[in-house]
Amino acid sequence: MVKHIVSSALLFFLYTLINSLTASAAPLQVVLPYEIFNDAALQLAAHEFADTYHAIAGAEASVVPSGNADTQLDSLIIHIGIDLPDGTPSKVQPPENDEAFSIYHKDYATLILYAGDIRGAIYGLFYLAERLKLDPEYLKNVNISNRKPAFAFRYLGSTPENGLRGGYNTVGAVGDHYKYLLFTDIDPEMFKDWEKTREEIIQRQQDANKEIKRIKSLHLDTITGSDEFAFPKALINRPYAKEMLRPDTNYICFCSGKIWELYDAKYKELLQVFPDVDIVKLRLGENYAKDDYFGNIVGDVNFWNDCTQCMNIKYNDRIATVINRTHDLVVSSGKRRYIHRSWDTLDNKFHANPEVYLDIISKLKNKDNLYISIKYTATDYWRYTFPNPTIGVGDVPQIIEFQNQREYEGKGAFPDYMGEEFTEAYRYIKAKGAVGVSNGGGGGWGGPVLKTNMWNDANFYASGHLMWEPNLDARTLSEEWATINFGKQYAKGIADMLLLSDDAVLKMIYFKAYAERKQSKWMTNENWVRDDVIKPGERLSIIYHVAADKVDEMIAEKDEAIQVVKKMIGIAESLNLPEPQRSQVLESLDYEYRLFSVLRNYCAAYFFYRRWKDTSNPDDLALARSAADAWQKDWQNYQSLNDPNLKWTASLYKDDGMVETMEKIISEIKF
Repeated sequence: MVKHIVSSALLFFLYTLINSLTASAAPLQVVLPYEIFNDAALQLAAHEFADTYHAIAGAEASVVPSGNADTQLDSLIIHIGIDLPDGTPSKVQPPENDEAFSIYHKDYATLILYAGDIRGAIYGLFYLAERLKLDPEYLKNVNISNRKPAFAFRYLGSTPENGLRGGYNTVGAVGDHYKYLLFTDIDPEMFKDWEKTREEIIQRQQDANKEIKRIKSLHLDTITGSDEFAFPKALINRPYAKEMLRPDTNYICFCSGKIWELYDAKYKELLQVFPDVDIVKLRLGENYAKDDYFGNIVGDVNFWNDCTQCMNIKYNDRIATVINRTHDLVVSSGKRRYIHRSWDTLDNKFHANPEVYLDIISKLKNKDNLYISIKYTATDYWRYTFPNPTIGVGDVPQIIEFQNQREYEGKGAFPDYMGEEFTEAYRYIKAKGAVGVSNGGGGGWGGPVLKTNMWNDANFYASGHLMWEPNLDARTLSEEWATINFGKQYAKGIADMLLLSDDAVLKMIYFKAYAERKQSKWMTNENWVRDDVIKPGERLSIIYHVAADKVDEMIAEKDEAIQVVKKMIGIAESLNLPEPQRSQVLESLDYEYRLFSVLRNYCAAYFFYRRWKDTSNPDDLALARSAADAWQKDWQNYQSLNDPNLKWTASLYKDDGMVETMEKIISEIKF
């Protein structure tokens, strides 16, 4: 019965006294169909709506099954069926696709939410809850016609509950799936001397299947992902290892027949162990197999030259071979979908070179249920790298990847709102024909370690709404997010601050003159800062060498960044936010101001010092001395933030060569 209902069109009738959403609101009951009353996702959405109604209207709200409703109470009644009931206005039409929904007034006291399927119904309830948070009187005049996602595939790198709330339809279930396999069919004794590893694999399988079951109960699709090639170290001492590994190394030979036997066995077992996984995702451009596992990068251009036979297998052919083999296993035999991430390093290969991209695509034998996933950036998530020139190229459907927690830009230790960049990006990829989006969190290594994810949430709010409505603008999205998280009276000020924040980061972390002159899009700022470390002068030396004639402009850029941060601080202070929001905002901005002061004077001291060495101009020596003196004070001032009394301040950036560079400069320019 439930299966039939889920596959049918879903019709949701929301009966509520619209005028009750006032100070004198009456109790409300959300009535779910009896036969699917316990559906986990529907319960989650219904309770969120009921809880929001209670918080906004000040009246009690409950969720009950049909047949148990109190006829004396105002009700939000959810009816599921494939036929429109008598009395439905003629303007009510079925949504255009399964995940869409429409909301109409039937009369002054009745709303109709008509959804294409159960996902659409869940999305509709969450959307109503969100709109109520933005406008307590929203239900009085609501009229939504066929709200539908702009992208069919929508992945969120977070919990399934957050995925549902955000309107996503896919989440991750199994990461690094090479850690979940025993290779029993091809080598039952592979782990005979690795019993602890074997037990860990079995436990991981059990835990993952429980999580997959939970995700599926929420009507979301599941992904398992991995790098290739990656295998357990247990096979290194197996008799056949010499057939696939180069002598005295753990390097896998692409030309070996044994590697493909193991590869086939891996994916057959994967789909047997996880029968409910919907999608397999692979990456060939990086590989971080470690501990009990080892791996090699299939996409490495030079690695394979170590083998005379592998030398004859060109890069494009290697990539196409793996995709074709995987497609046979996953799609043709396994009846699942296959997402291939084109990601690799630099900008001259599959990920960012249209010529290479098209050549690889031309070698693919079967493209059914195959998708290519591409970062919006030409290389990694630096500025001055978008859009990726392979977006819209070829005939394989594309999924575009975005990063919401900016790994090269503080990771959320201070505001870095990408709303303006995202609005431009989503419109661009939609026009280019992308079928999906992938919204991940952060990457990289180490910190900063956050005590609040507030600023990253602002980015997730923007990207999550743009995948449904790409024509939304950054100002609207920022004010909505601020209204929900701070209150309507503070929304404009918070939005003003957010819309400045990305400019401050751009001007401090990057060097426009250098980025525009650099031939490659790889490391457009040479990673002079990344994660939570500040690198030595060698990184700044590369920038100076390319843009020595632009030193004054580059330092002015840093000065502008600090002025923007000061303006943001002024806005935040003027808002008189209540606690804890006031401390959260001001502590993060103080962190940003002190860090940026360190970075500004590090750059200034280094660049003016280098120019003085080149020109012997005494003015440059004076500027270098001034910046170095300020840097010493600023570095000490920044480190004082390592204070347990600062409840919301992220962990600090660490020195990774900056101090040694500055000590050398100071020793040469001291009075």
